[in-house]
Parts: sequence; C-alpha cells; structure tokens
Amino acid sequence: MKANQKLLGAFVLTAMLMAGGIYVYQVESVKGQFYKQIAFLDCSDSRFAPDDGDSLYCDGIPMRMLGIDTPEIAHVEQGISQDQPFGREARDFTVDALQNAKKITLVHEIGRFDHYCRPLVYVLIDGVLLQELIMRAGYAYENVEKYGDQGMSPYAALIWKAWSELPGPLPFENPSDWRKANQVRAETEMECARPNLDGLKM
Repeated sequence: MKANQKLLGAFVLTAMLMAGGIYVYQVESVKGQFYKQIAFLDCSDSRFAPDDGDSLYCDGIPMRMLGIDTPEIAHVEQGISQDQPFGREARDFTVDALQNAKKITLVHEIGRFDHYCRPLVYVLIDGVLLQELIMRAGYAYENVEKYGDQGMSPYAALIWKAWSELPGPLPFENPSDWRKANQVRAETEMECARPNLDGLKM
C-alpha cells in the first residue's frame, strides 16, 4: 500500500509540474481576486528548510500550509511523540517538491497565524499550488470547509476541487482525529511571539 502511494505521489508531482497552464496559478494572475490584505513572501534557494507534510521553514521561521492537513510526524514540542501512518511519506513528497522548485512563493494573509504563531500560507512552487499537488497525491485531508478560504478563494477552490476528485478514501485517519487520540496537550497554552516577515516580502 505504501509503495503504491509513493508511486502515485511521484506520478502526480511529475505530471502536474509538466502540465503547464492547466494547473498553474501564477501570482500575478490571481492578485485581483483576493479580498483581504495579502503579503507575498520569497522562500526560494537557501531560505527553505523542510519540516513535515504541511509545514516548512523559511529563513528559520516555521510556516503552516493553509487548506490541507497531512498525517503527522513526531513533534515532541507539540506533544506528538510518534509518527502517524503515512506521515513520513507525506513529508517526503512535500520535501521533494520543494527541493526541486526553482522558485518558492508563500502567499500570506497579513496578521493570520496559528496557535503556534506560525504564519498561515498558500505555497506556490514555480507557480503551481503545492497544496493541490499534495492533495492529488493522496497525502492530505482538506480543511477548507472548516476554516474557510482565508481571503484567497482561487487557491482554496483548487484544493476543494482536488479533494472532490480523489478516487477513494485515503489510507490513513483524518489527522485531526488522530491528534485528538494521540497528542498530549499542555495544561496551559504555550506562549509564542509572532515573527516579523518584512525580510521575506517580495
């Protein structure tokens, strides 16, 4: 099962990056469709560092992808002591896509962070929405329905379309449900400071 999932992921990544204009949403083409204040952040070249299937580091700042939820890998600092099934495979897919990208652009609604103070972002790799690639490879559940489009409806629409076109159930539990059963949450909420993103703005 896992071997087949990896083959599917590799096929989807290759096919979609070769598809040209079919799946490509260049930054300039959707700016006018955003209805909230948006910042475009450059995470290309040495600025990028991997984390898990739905997050990454940019200049050392942790970023959380919008619209999707991938299976977890161990993050002791977040109360997760073990990998969820398919967590490593999802991470490998995301890392491979990012490492092979010539340009990585993060699209961030200004002022929007999660409870770990991570900026919430849509990720474009060479103009292609990474969240859609991950979804079509079968490594993510959508959470657009729960959290909305965050003011960037063109990207959310691509994720929702990819989710609706999956051929069948995913081979792992919804990460949200898995966390409820496996994550040890701190008794008091962790304090964090929101990072300054000015140095990343395009």
